[in-house]
Amino acid sequence: MWKNRYKSALAAVFSAVLFSLPAQASSYSEQTLYLTAQAVASECPEASFGVQIALAAVIFNRMETPGFGDTAAQVIWASDFLTCTATGRIALPAEEKTFAQAMAAVRYAAEGMDPTGGAVWYGGGDTGRTSGSVWYGDRGYLFWGD
Repeated sequence: MWKNRYKSALAAVFSAVLFSLPAQASSYSEQTLYLTAQAVASECPEASFGVQIALAAVIFNRMETPGFGDTAAQVIWASDFLTCTATGRIALPAEEKTFAQAMAAVRYAAEGMDPTGGAVWYGGGDTGRTSGSVWYGDRGYLFWGD
């Protein structure tokens, strides 16, 4: 019984977050938002919403930073950036709920939410990164800007 109440409450909160988002985020095209959401859903499907926002922000930050590519496709498919492109996971369809959460995270990042403070690098906890402007997400995700 409590599980159903918990699921209902969680669904209500999730729906409120999704439906409070703008239909078109910022100046990014729907194609850019979709590809970015697919990358986020493939790269960190079990990460917290905050980490997913952070990864989307890093993708957008790279698009605005010379040397990383001008489009989401150029940034996402860069050989040294995301594990999901190297493994092919990005080509697999994400679960509907996972993709919906990733799309919500992408829309928040597209509207300017950036918990990383402008980071252009992302990696797991095994990067050996010990200095600089590091933002630590959950489950060992690291984001840094220098």
